[in-house]
Amino acid sequence: MGSAETKTYKVVDLDDQNYKNYLKYKVMTYDENFVPAYYISMCPNCGGDITSDRLSLGFPCDICVPEIPKGATFEDILQILEKTGKLKNFKKIYDIEKESERFADFFKKIVGFPPWSLQLAWAKRVLSSQSFMALAPTGVGKTTFGMVMSLFISGKSYIIMPTKLLSKLLVRRLIESADKIGVNKKILFVDSSKPGSKDKVSEDDYDILITTSMFLARNEELVSRKKFDFIFIDDVDSYLKQPKNVERVLKLMGLSDEDMQELKNLMNQKFFLARDREKTLTDKMKDFHKISEKISEIRKKISGVLVVSSATAKARAGTIRYFREIFGFEISPYTTTLRNIEDTILYSDYDIKQGEEIEKVKINVFEKVADTIRKCGKGCFVFVSSEYGKQSVSELKNFLLSQGINSVTYEEFNEKNQESFRAGEIDAVIGISSLRNPLCRGIDMPDAVRYAVFAGVPRFVFSMGEIDEPAKLIGVLFSLRNILGNGKKIYSFIETMKKYAGMRAEDIEKYPAIKNKIESIKEFINEKLKEPEFIQKIRDSEDVPLRVETDGKFRIVVADSSAYIQASGRTSRLYIGGLSKGLSVLIVDDKKSFYQLKKRLKLELLENLNFKELSSLDISSVLQEIDKDRENIKNIIRGDLSTISRISSVKPPKSAVFIVESPNKAGTIARLIGKPTKRKIRVYQDGETVDVWEVSRGDMNITIMASGGHIFDLPFSYSRREDREGEKYGVIYESKNGEGFLFVPKYMAIKRCRSCGENFFEENSCPWCGSTEFEDKTKIIRAIEQVCSEADYIFIATDPDHEGEKIAFDIFLSIPKFKKDIKRAEYHEVTRRAIFKAIEFPRDINLSLVKAQVVRRITDRWVGFVMSEYLQKKEDKIWLSAGRVQTPVLGWLVERERQMKEKIGNLEFKGDYGIHDSVKIQDKSLAKEIALSIRKLKGRKRKDPQQESERLQNAKIKVSLELKETFSAELKPQPPLNTADMLKEAFSKFKFSATQTMSLAQNLFEAGLITYHRTDSHHVSDVGISVARDFISENFGEKFFAPRVWEEEGTHECIRPTKNLTPEELSISVKIGSISLPKEAVNLYEIIFTRFMASQMTPVKVLKGIIEEKVSWNGIDEDKLKKQIEVVLKVLEDGWNKVLFLPIPRFAEHILEKRKIEFETHDFKFSFVSPVPPYTQASLVDEMKKKGIGRPSTWAYIIKTLLDRGYCIERNGYLIITKLGKEIYNILSSHPKYKIYTTEDYTRELEEKMDKVERKEEDYMKILEDLFKELFF
Repeated sequence: MGSAETKTYKVVDLDDQNYKNYLKYKVMTYDENFVPAYYISMCPNCGGDITSDRLSLGFPCDICVPEIPKGATFEDILQILEKTGKLKNFKKIYDIEKESERFADFFKKIVGFPPWSLQLAWAKRVLSSQSFMALAPTGVGKTTFGMVMSLFISGKSYIIMPTKLLSKLLVRRLIESADKIGVNKKILFVDSSKPGSKDKVSEDDYDILITTSMFLARNEELVSRKKFDFIFIDDVDSYLKQPKNVERVLKLMGLSDEDMQELKNLMNQKFFLARDREKTLTDKMKDFHKISEKISEIRKKISGVLVVSSATAKARAGTIRYFREIFGFEISPYTTTLRNIEDTILYSDYDIKQGEEIEKVKINVFEKVADTIRKCGKGCFVFVSSEYGKQSVSELKNFLLSQGINSVTYEEFNEKNQESFRAGEIDAVIGISSLRNPLCRGIDMPDAVRYAVFAGVPRFVFSMGEIDEPAKLIGVLFSLRNILGNGKKIYSFIETMKKYAGMRAEDIEKYPAIKNKIESIKEFINEKLKEPEFIQKIRDSEDVPLRVETDGKFRIVVADSSAYIQASGRTSRLYIGGLSKGLSVLIVDDKKSFYQLKKRLKLELLENLNFKELSSLDISSVLQEIDKDRENIKNIIRGDLSTISRISSVKPPKSAVFIVESPNKAGTIARLIGKPTKRKIRVYQDGETVDVWEVSRGDMNITIMASGGHIFDLPFSYSRREDREGEKYGVIYESKNGEGFLFVPKYMAIKRCRSCGENFFEENSCPWCGSTEFEDKTKIIRAIEQVCSEADYIFIATDPDHEGEKIAFDIFLSIPKFKKDIKRAEYHEVTRRAIFKAIEFPRDINLSLVKAQVVRRITDRWVGFVMSEYLQKKEDKIWLSAGRVQTPVLGWLVERERQMKEKIGNLEFKGDYGIHDSVKIQDKSLAKEIALSIRKLKGRKRKDPQQESERLQNAKIKVSLELKETFSAELKPQPPLNTADMLKEAFSKFKFSATQTMSLAQNLFEAGLITYHRTDSHHVSDVGISVARDFISENFGEKFFAPRVWEEEGTHECIRPTKNLTPEELSISVKIGSISLPKEAVNLYEIIFTRFMASQMTPVKVLKGIIEEKVSWNGIDEDKLKKQIEVVLKVLEDGWNKVLFLPIPRFAEHILEKRKIEFETHDFKFSFVSPVPPYTQASLVDEMKKKGIGRPSTWAYIIKTLLDRGYCIERNGYLIITKLGKEIYNILSSHPKYKIYTTEDYTRELEEKMDKVERKEEDYMKILEDLFKELFF
């Protein structure tokens, strides 16, 4: 970082033996293709200290293996360790890898081809005794995996199937497989319909037990007495229909009834502790640890491994808690936000309007449904708009039957009819387009459902009297928000109702207070509905459907976007071949509802969902694609795995890890891909875990985890110590045979205090505040090791800047290297498109960027520590500090104070037409003359009221503005924002500090709303231009779109929105809870959005004027105080001003007409002011950017450091140097040796050298050597 080094304590000592071993270790020599470093306690075998060259190869330290034979393999190293008796952690890694290889061979003998990467990852988890959920789409081979694993492991296995039929099929496959490879396993299938079948369970004479979940429920005591090494639950969705089943499986794994009761109590204690508002964070954490320790003791009683399999699992909250606390994973449905659906529309002949008969519209819609089914054929799910009523489901069924189309209702869709539907004997199934309808979200038939038809736009329709649930009321408020007025009140209503959004009408009746809130909001709306003007606004609005019935009552219509997404999603499901093709036909019977539906889908960030007219579609080719996918899915379900080899789109599903910096970003990325399941990685026995998210996109199961920023740093100690010989502040140096030096930084895992946020290394409590609550990055490192050991593909996806590259390098070194494909994934926006592109086109770690960051960090450390120690000794204040970048910036504040002591005259006045201006008088003698004249003009204050009134009346000045010239001009837009621009604009408009702005921008970036916010570029990519085109064309017309790239393409691009989401739409999404962001982030987003859109719009043609402004009074001639100003008087042709405010003075119209404005004013004052203003955070950042010191990622931190150290204070948004700040700067700038480091020239030159290191134009060791000699010789 190019920031101040704020810690000044000595570096951590290595123990003597390790240090001596390092100094005699000569294998690591400087190679321009590598970055030498020393990592404390990171040896993958013994946990000792190790060099980066060995870590990069996955080898142990030089104490474990003093010399690495040329061309040595992992197995060679293992043999050396075994022979020397030094084999430790390597054995565990090797054993699992070898055992998984044996499993792969075993699997191939049974199935005919090797296990896929994903199945092998599951095997490694089982072999390392981890329970988990095998969540994957149809065809990935979950059941096959469970079957093979039960035959492979040496202990007892228990497979729980959903039905007797599936159990028999599995038994047949197990017996055939065992015979095929000669495995002697006793397989017992319990068929309760056969006499004596249960007795065989009691006899315990079996290796693999297979039963249905129903058998376990009815024979719990019989089975729970047995102990199993491996339990596999196939179709956990069916299993979890009985919540008691979770307790049953826990008992199977060793828990008693008493353990279960204690576990329930502890989970409840955790639940209420999290919601306790009275306890402090420290007390909460202590109690939390105590509860976790008790749960950990119960967990130790668990024996065996549990694997649950599902593609659609849904579980109740209590069930989820059991799995999370005991096994460390959660049950969640396998869904994806990916869509492979042709979204089409078909307009009905009639549109529902005020007074229009709904029956007439409905009949026409039914006819359109029949026409569509005749055109598209079998495999149809029909979703009737809930406005037509439940009875319309039966009505449509009868109508379709009369048209020769065989159909059933969702209530008749039992197992028998499901098979008939699969066989094509039933053409269509009819449900309601509502999330509560089982056809909409509860039935998954990827092999049979070809397309969906919506009989009317999905919507809620109700009268005010029918609003009995918070969810309905939120929909009403959301729809009417723009015309209800009193915006704050409306959003406060929405906020209130959000708290109870999940409650149903029957629940509300139990809580009178909530019911009263609903009634008061309804009363507010009803009062509005009595106003004719309000009703007219609704009728005129394009997206607010409200109808007046014949009885004069109002009915409210709210589009149901969630129902559309879920119902249409039935037609496109993930399977091994990818995302199956689907078709949705929406019959539009209400254009206003349809418009509202499109708006709501956009707010839910489904930016790629675009409706097209059905008539424009090549329906024949679409149906062919649909049928091809269905045939493949059917074959896979039947067990015809040879089908997979014939599917051109099939890529064997891979197991991958995607490592980012921020946990928030990890969650966002996981949700972009699908509905993730959270898994807790338990790295220590005390119950501490690291959260990761697992999600699949079909061809790849991705585990997403976060490093939490830097995991290593140059360490320092709280207690003072002297440097060892051959070491300076955590950097080892060694002479290269008299030809310069080799510099090797030492790195240690960071500990970060949760109370004060400070970093430390050695201590077990924070040395700054004493807190024992801290995050130890060693835990993150161990979790990374564990998760990556399971996968074959690792993508290190840290931020795309210098620091991100160094973090990626550290993570790379932490990952086990045995048979891993490790790559760097780079993306500049958190969108599905960008993430998938980063995975498709990964790269290697850029060592030049790493080296540049190493130089930056070491120079920060050396310069910072040297100058800080000098200050501390001189002033006898241990907390004083200085830094490579902060000290020159401190000098600017000192210089600005000096400049501000110079004064110039300033005459400020207000007058007609909103004129508020001032005239600066630079000439000192003229300024004194003006000051004297003003005093005479105003005179002394009089005690007599009449005299005082006369004095004030006479104290006036004359102002004239004369239009000298007019001319037309073209105003081009400003470029989009980079970091410096963003900080400046955020302060100017909202007074956000630099630190606050960067934090808000981080929130927006992690939410996937803007591109990367640490950039000095104005470049706009093709994707950015496309986003702008969509917004500008849709809102203003194509003629206003003027694409510009602004700069040549570089490493980064500008800060811009990632999608066509307006600030207003984002604000609404935040207020209704669909996006979680602070309101200040919405303000910042507005700045970014409007500036970017303006940058892609046509210039504004304006009429400008040159105006001469003169000020005079008795005794001062107007020629003494005059100036010329250039102002915009009129817009001749709109352009970017459509989105960005273009100021035009209020007097413009009048001066164009009269050519001259004259007035007298009493509202004026004269003062002596500074010729320059104090720095603000924004202007200081601007100065750093102009003078080339610091980086976008460090500018805000530099200012924060100056404020934290008390070297300056912030007053009314301005940065003011303190006495201490001046003393510190004066001490350093007058020191003969250190003064060079206080200059901006030195810092800028060093930054330029770092840039050369990035470009491979300069040796980073030479830069370090030059600085080393300057400082220490």
